[in-house]
Amino acid sequence: MIPMEYYETVQHEIKPIENLIVQCRVSAINSKRVEDKIRYLAGCVKAYENLREKCISLGNEYEKYFNDMWEHCHNSINPDFSYIDPVKTELKDLQLNYGELVIKQSRYDHESINLKSRVFELVKDNPGIKQTEIYKRFDSLVKNDVQSMLYFMEKDGIIKREKQGNSYKVFALRNVEGK
Repeated sequence: MIPMEYYETVQHEIKPIENLIVQCRVSAINSKRVEDKIRYLAGCVKAYENLREKCISLGNEYEKYFNDMWEHCHNSINPDFSYIDPVKTELKDLQLNYGELVIKQSRYDHESINLKSRVFELVKDNPGIKQTEIYKRFDSLVKNDVQSMLYFMEKDGIIKREKQGNSYKVFALRNVEGK
């Protein structure tokens, strides 16, 4: 039987570091900017290394805990993998392709300026335009944004979409500002 001190140590000394690892990973996933992703992923790796050192310093039981929870993870797809390996791979890829990714990010930022208004104006000026045609009028980098925008604009009563084959015909109902 494992003594109560073990659980208390895990709760007070290990869980905060584990929470930081997960928080950094989630922040990296949710970040749009290359610099932020790199910063969060590097923080995740650093916290992971701190956790490993902490567990090793606490003794064999905690080192086993670390190995079981972080070094030899398992799920329904993979019976043995390290949590940090994909994080390190993603960080390395971002660092290696930094220049190219920053240029792509800059294009995305430029294309995103007033995107909702531009989409609405296109729909207003072209009643019944197919949604697939709308996508073609914008950089492919913002296609998912345009798709999501059209969905929510319909939910907000700004546009109407009528199913036509594999696409929708899109009509303006009222201005984006609600006028």
